[in-house]
Amino acid sequence: MPELSKGQVNRAGEYLSDWWKTPPADEAELEPAFFEHVNVVLEWRDQHSYPLSLTMPGLRNWVENAGGPTRPAQRLKQLQTIVEKCARHPGMKLARMQDIAGCRAVLSDDAQIDEVAQRIRDHWDVDRCVDYRSQGRSDTGYRGLHLMVVKRERIVEIQLRSSSQQDWAEVVAATGSRLGYPLKDGIGPPELVQYFKMASNLLRLQELGQAADEGLTEIFQKLREEVRPYFADR
Repeated sequence: MPELSKGQVNRAGEYLSDWWKTPPADEAELEPAFFEHVNVVLEWRDQHSYPLSLTMPGLRNWVENAGGPTRPAQRLKQLQTIVEKCARHPGMKLARMQDIAGCRAVLSDDAQIDEVAQRIRDHWDVDRCVDYRSQGRSDTGYRGLHLMVVKRERIVEIQLRSSSQQDWAEVVAATGSRLGYPLKDGIGPPELVQYFKMASNLLRLQELGQAADEGLTEIFQKLREEVRPYFADR
């Protein structure tokens, strides 16, 4: 395809976002523009592949030097996931979506995370950094450190998590997939969303070597009883 402009990319994101919200009853009704916009999004996604491949070797090296327990992983967002995210965030411009290309590294603790993050800042162009470790995301309780680096004019998101933060994220994703709720986006039964948020708080206290007060523990135990039916089949 010819070089894409950001306007083209944004228009494709807006078109497919509207389509996602109100899809036609019959696929035969799809307009030629639908396929044109799909091709634009796929091309934009593919343009993140090489920048992602440039990011991984350095990240692997720094994680190994820091003593990270596992090798970093990488992925490109699937077309459906990109469109779903555009639909959930109407004001988002697809050309500025920061996690089309993403890689994740799991480290043992905050010290290792900070060590790798400093290496990234020293060697790469960091467009933005978001630290969810202390407070957690307000909608989900998710924790981790995200750095958006610029490679070949494309953004690659690097997620750095501790082992316990990774375990929490995997349980949330698996539970959401099993139950059919996008829990990782904070969408689902309120008591279940609140349960995982509080679990994240308790895990953070544990990471910091701090004890939870009795009130917090009591609330968590009550929530655990409320959400037990969601785990009954396990």
